Amino acid sequence: MKRLSGLLFILIIGCATSPYRRLEKIHVGLSKDSLLDLMGSPQEAKYKNEEDIWVYRVMYEAHWIVKEIRLKQDVVIAVKDISQSNIGQMNRLQEGMSEEEVLDTVGLPNRTVTRNGHQFWVYTSDGKNGVELKFKNKKLKMVGSQQALGVDANQSTENFTPIE
Repeated sequence: MKRLSGLLFILIIGCATSPYRRLEKIHVGLSKDSLLDLMGSPQEAKYKNEEDIWVYRVMYEAHWIVKEIRLKQDVVIAVKDISQSNIGQMNRLQEGMSEEEVLDTVGLPNRTVTRNGHQFWVYTSDGKNGVELKFKNKKLKMVGSQQALGVDANQSTENFTPIE
């Protein structure tokens, strides 16, 4: 009976593992099936240069933890923490850059908002103050502060729209 109780305890604890703890278990060499068992379907997925690129986001201590997972032939080949966008690289942005060029330069935004036919990408380091990028027809049109371009800094990150 004690053995059964101990096994049940381990099973319950294993199932109660937080999404953050599961995210930390992703490693190079993990199979695609094991990754899916561990994390479920990714929030974002794309295919580029013969690699699957999956993104998982989990909330931990009031911050988004974001991991980019690269898979080739159904095996994890790279795990990259992209939680903090590279806000320091904003000065490298130029009007007319494509969304992909912006992603390569400054990483994923904390959230996106669509207003009046424009897409806005919001980058914050503290969840309150930050930079907003304005896109039209998938091309960068303007870079400014959240206040200057009119984004509500208190808007919930639950409204995050994945970038296709």
